[in-house]
Amino acid sequence: MLLRLINLGELLKEREISLSRRRLEYQKSSTIKSLAGRRGAYSLIELLVVIAVITVIGITSIPNLFNRNDRLLLDSSANQLRQVIIEASTRAKAPDKNDSSGSPQVFQVSFGKFSTAAINGIENGEVTTNSITLERGMTQCDTGDLQGGFTTLRSFTLPRGIYISSFYPSNQTSSDDKAVLRFAVGENGFSCGSYNNSVFKSGQLFLASWSGINKASEATVARYLVIALGSQKVGDKRYVTLDRVTHQVAITRSNPQSYFTPVVD
Repeated sequence: MLLRLINLGELLKEREISLSRRRLEYQKSSTIKSLAGRRGAYSLIELLVVIAVITVIGITSIPNLFNRNDRLLLDSSANQLRQVIIEASTRAKAPDKNDSSGSPQVFQVSFGKFSTAAINGIENGEVTTNSITLERGMTQCDTGDLQGGFTTLRSFTLPRGIYISSFYPSNQTSSDDKAVLRFAVGENGFSCGSYNNSVFKSGQLFLASWSGINKASEATVARYLVIALGSQKVGDKRYVTLDRVTHQVAITRSNPQSYFTPVVD
């Protein structure tokens, strides 16, 4: 009987020890779950800080996105202008049956509207100087003849905020609101300047009116016609240039002054 009581006491002790271990394990697991739950949650202050950071990033990124779109518009406008100049030059060199009328013809690209006279051969535009037109007309018999009968082949307005910043070279007066780049059928080269009197001839390589300043700030003879496109929203510009020697039409982002290099280069 005594032996049985001893065995029963030991059995009860073992059960108590087992229950104690289970309680400890349960408490540990509960603590771990509680800590994990606390780590997975964010306080109100932390959420407000994250929202504020995201807001600041968004505000600072929006202007960059808009500027990127403006620069893309500037690039596409410069490319469109380049294509119009190439088209005028090509049609003058190889007119098709619709262009051939038996009379001397010219194909020209006109630019407007300018509100001031040219200064030192440079005609400066403003935001409203955004019209470009491809035209076909008759060649003047002499310098005293007024040009007439011009037909508009294609005309477009530059996107809002994009405009013709400057045209070089030009001899425009305050009463002449258009500049022109003209190609005559059967002639090699081009003329440019005022719409009513395009006195600058590409073939007259050393004409004093084509004077310019090179990178070394030295007076020289300009090799390129330069049309600058600007944007009202961004400070960038695109320069469409026409080489007087090779007749190549190009687009560049650099200042046109760097293109005032001697024609003998």
